[in-house]
This record gives sequence, structure tokens and C-alpha cells, in this order.
Amino acid sequence: MLGDRFGEGAYVDIEFILSGCSKRRIEIRLLFMPPSVDPAAAETMHQMIGEEIASLFSIQVVSFYDRATEENPCADGNPFGKPAGGLDLHLHKLNYLYKTIVEMIFRVADTEKIELIFFGADNEKLQRVYDRYIKRYAEKMGFLFTTQGAYYAIRTQHYPDQ
Repeated sequence: MLGDRFGEGAYVDIEFILSGCSKRRIEIRLLFMPPSVDPAAAETMHQMIGEEIASLFSIQVVSFYDRATEENPCADGNPFGKPAGGLDLHLHKLNYLYKTIVEMIFRVADTEKIELIFFGADNEKLQRVYDRYIKRYAEKMGFLFTTQGAYYAIRTQHYPDQ
């Protein structure tokens, strides 16, 4: 569990070993941060949710990256992109990866009683993937979500009643 570290941000590492082959290993770090750490996200979130955001106790901006970028940065300098020499994944493996990441974000939010989670897609293709999995897991877990372009504000079951 992430516990009290949420005030400053916290993370969860997820290790994927694809096709049972240790050479096809990816370690993803999910970052959970208060909106104050990401002012652009906070502004977009405020536009999407409105003034009621001020009454919330637990809001987390979520991001993730492949830990291999810490040692092998992306060619374009994007810390959230594919690391230099990173694995090329087939579509079904990418879908598995993103489906699992979305599910883990939702499970951490539920376990830690986070009221609102917020994150964005890096590109249009990823947005289509997120749309599908966010809808699936939101329905399954009783969460509500709002989208604005490539941004997602997800109200968990811990969101206060209106």
C-alpha cells in the first residue's frame, strides 16, 4: 500500500514478463501525485470538475513510464516514451499492458480510497485504448468518469455524494 506518502506522491512498480521470457521484461512505474505537483493537470482537472474539486480530500494525478528510460532515455527525450533499445510489442501485448495498467490504477485508487484520479493519454492511439479500458473498469468498479479530449477525471466509489 502507498499510505501516507500520497501527500508528496508515491509510486507502484509493476513487472511484466512477456511470453514467459525473462529477456522480454518490462517494469512500469505508476506515479501518483497531488495536483500541486502538476499545475497543468490541476488546471485541466479544475476545468473538467469545477468548484466541487475544492471539497475533495484525496485527488491524485496518475502517470506512468517504463523504468528502462531511467538508464536508456528515449531518443526524443520524452521520459514517458519507449526507451532506446526497448521492446517492440505486438498489438495484443500492448493491449494487455495498457489493460493491466488501467486496472492497477483503478485498484490502487480503490484500495487507497482516492476520491478522484486524473490522467491523460499521450497520443490519439493511446486515447482510443484508454477509452475502452476506462469504460470497462469504471463500469466494473462503479466509478464514473469524465473526459475532455485526451484527459480523464475518474470519480471513484469514494467520491463524496452530492
